[in-house]
Amino acid sequence: MARDLRARLAATLSTQSLAYIQRVTTATLLTNMTSDVDAVKLFVSQAVGSLVSSVFLIIGASALLLSIDWRLGLAVIAVLPVIGVTFQVVLGTG
Repeated sequence: MARDLRARLAATLSTQSLAYIQRVTTATLLTNMTSDVDAVKLFVSQAVGSLVSSVFLIIGASALLLSIDWRLGLAVIAVLPVIGVTFQVVLGTG
């Protein structure tokens, strides 16, 4: 992923005007590209960890709720697809 992102950044950079390339130093370009790619990598790694822990939390809470009161547990679990669709619509992935 990081390699593809760096390649796309380099391709975008190669389309910039000569005036821009002369105005910005090489060190600034490299620092910006490196820090941007590192920020994206950090975000993705944290998002994956958060997603996995959230899934386990939902599964564990659902199991606990079902063991306490199965009718209430089923009512709460029935709402989960609505929440999922809402997230997809709000985030624009649906």
